[in-house]
Amino acid sequence: MRILQAPSNIANQAWLNAEALRARGHEVHVWQFGRTRFAYPADRVFEDVSKPRTIVNLLMEAMALEPDVVHFHYARSLVPAVGGLPWLWDLPVWKALGVKVVMSFHGSEVRIPRVAKALDPWSAFHFADLPIDEAAIEDALAVIRTYADATTVSNVANLPYAPGATYLPLSVDLTAIPPHPLAGGDRVRPVVAHAPSARGLKGTEFVLDAFDRLRAEGVAFDIDLIEGVTNSEVLERYARADIVVEKLVNEGFGVAALEALAVGRPVVSRVADVVRDRHPDLPIVDATPETFEKVLRGLIVDRGERQRLAAAGRPYVEANHDISLTGVRLEEVYAGPGVPAPVVFPGWTVPQRDRALGQVRAQLDELRLATSLRESRSEQVMRALEREVGTLSARNRELERQLVEARHGLAYRVRRRLRQIGSARSR
Repeated sequence: MRILQAPSNIANQAWLNAEALRARGHEVHVWQFGRTRFAYPADRVFEDVSKPRTIVNLLMEAMALEPDVVHFHYARSLVPAVGGLPWLWDLPVWKALGVKVVMSFHGSEVRIPRVAKALDPWSAFHFADLPIDEAAIEDALAVIRTYADATTVSNVANLPYAPGATYLPLSVDLTAIPPHPLAGGDRVRPVVAHAPSARGLKGTEFVLDAFDRLRAEGVAFDIDLIEGVTNSEVLERYARADIVVEKLVNEGFGVAALEALAVGRPVVSRVADVVRDRHPDLPIVDATPETFEKVLRGLIVDRGERQRLAAAGRPYVEANHDISLTGVRLEEVYAGPGVPAPVVFPGWTVPQRDRALGQVRAQLDELRLATSLRESRSEQVMRALEREVGTLSARNRELERQLVEARHGLAYRVRRRLRQIGSARSR
């Protein structure tokens, strides 16, 4: 197959997709709009995509590649909303040409804040004033659902926001990340690293506050706050650390956590139940803003536990996220049945009959989303109830044990008193 990955190489996932597919004999092109902060690679980088003529020319170039699949990322396509061009306008063009359209969602571009806050008590939206346009997200998702043959999410916790999507686990190229043993026992002060790509989305304020409190207690450790550097430098600094803290908010782990595990470092991050259920062998230590201080204190003082977690990290990544697995997963996504011949999205120029059909489909998509969110909420409530029942059962068992001990103690005291009375009478 000939595949175009564009226009955003988020967390290097588009490039790793390409490498995985190339290893299986496919021809893949990676296009990136604008430079990335972490210097991730791409076959072509287009720094100025602000003019309609540039966009039209790029679209013509892409069509000249004659791809079998266009795989877009981050709810974007080759047509941004510039100069009056409709956002995502090329999606119906690709469909009309018989090209399979795939969209991968990676996080904040699909999460609707009001929904995230209802589903997750540790959503970043509770704590940070993030500039998220809910209406724009919902509009983009509606267009994408109309035309995409397949959608994927890289975090299983994002499935409620994208009904019908496939969970495509994050990819890591282990050949590019050599393992490093933890520092020897002569290191008195462990190094704790934190590399937030966006502080508000990682709960960095909570991380730094806990660092201050632990130091005030006299807990000895050094801090490496990693920001504004390339991915290669991030990996080098992970290798010099003893513990890596990824984040304390939102539901799932990201590429930063997987890279730290691959290096051979114990990782602390928020891991929601739905993520743990999908990855029960995940060797990440779960922490929230409420528990982080206690969790980190324990790891700082327990070198043996750090060694155990470090040893489990790379094997987990190899078994679940290595690039060798990605190619097969993508081939399965690309081989899916797709969607029927497209109906032009409601609001665009279209015959009245097709407009009505498109509106019905859009309403069905909204109902699917609402149903998915209700099911996700119900699962969370059931897990909470199960935990509460378990707690109450444990308390009940403890009370029963105490009652049995009290009965035995009372019987013993009664018998002893009766013996004392008998002895007194015999005298």
